[in-house]
Amino acid sequence: MLLFCVLTYLLFCVLTCLLFCLLTCLLFCVLTCLLFCVLTCLLFCVLTCLLFCVLTCLLFCVLTCLLFCVLTCLLFCVLTCLLTFAGPECWKYVAADIYTLADASNSIFPVGWGRELAFIANLAKAFILGPKDVQVAFGIFSTKFEHIIDLNRYTDSDQFAADVLGTTQLRELTFTYDALIAINREGYLTNSSRGARPNKPKVLIVITDGQSDNITKTLQAAEDLRKQNITIFAIGVGITNLVELQGIASGPESVFSVKNFAALDSIRDQITTTVCEDLTKKEEQMDDGRYNNKRKNKW
Repeated sequence: MLLFCVLTYLLFCVLTCLLFCLLTCLLFCVLTCLLFCVLTCLLFCVLTCLLFCVLTCLLFCVLTCLLFCVLTCLLFCVLTCLLTFAGPECWKYVAADIYTLADASNSIFPVGWGRELAFIANLAKAFILGPKDVQVAFGIFSTKFEHIIDLNRYTDSDQFAADVLGTTQLRELTFTYDALIAINREGYLTNSSRGARPNKPKVLIVITDGQSDNITKTLQAAEDLRKQNITIFAIGVGITNLVELQGIASGPESVFSVKNFAALDSIRDQITTTVCEDLTKKEEQMDDGRYNNKRKNKW
């Protein structure tokens, strides 16, 4: 009986141990599986989020690039159209005589002087130079006036630019009227010996950074030039009082003003377009005049 009890107890212990081990193993397996599943899910979520972020960024970059390209193309097309309608016909077909006059007084620092010359050089490059196209002359003024380039001297804009950029500044006072009087008296825009051509529009572009020493003389000299059918464009640099510029120019649309010489480039296209439009109108008027004269002579 005692032996039976001992064996029963031993059997119970063995079975209990086995059951405990089994349950422990099952529990471990279940927990391991759950942990694996949780970690797998987390990893999947993290990777999914990372992939989503990467794809989103890539898509954003691609769309941004496409939008930038589209807007750039549209802007290019708009600018091309504007240039096409604003000027090419002038640049390619209009023939005119243009005199560029630069202020060389002592109020202009060397850097500003260089920018003024560069502006004139680049302005000439907007046109086709030649005996049947646009001719450009150049002069400077301070206390005295110096005529540098005749109208018919250059047919190459690069050669014209090189000559302009090599000009020495006078660095004295601002006798604007002397320059205007000399241009009229010497016929730099009207005399064939200076390269001027009959029946071609005449344009004078004046650049100055200050008021002249005698406003009355300056305005009278400008008026005398306008009586010669010369259109005058006045460009003021750092000038707040535009009364004199308005008196020099042929009209309100012929007056331009910038804060400093660095800003001249910002109005180059505007000036070129305005000059082109003016030249186109003048050529049309001249063509109409010649046509009407032919009709009168015919009758």
